[in-house]
Amino acid sequence: SPQKIPTPLIDQLTDGGRMIIPVGEKRGIQKLVLLRKDKSEITKKEVMDVLFVPMVKDKELRA
Repeated sequence: SPQKIPTPLIDQLTDGGRMIIPVGEKRGIQKLVLLRKDKSEITKKEVMDVLFVPMVKDKELRA
């Protein structure tokens, strides 16, 4: 997850668009953030704390 939401990603939202993205440190608790774009105005709401773990390949699980 990014430590802050990249502007180019936000710029992709169209009017009425929504984006949910985890934001925060790679290790530890992050915030799930909801972005909404209405009439060129962006609103940001922290939805909940989340913890994402890295995906690993099947071979790595067996090592």
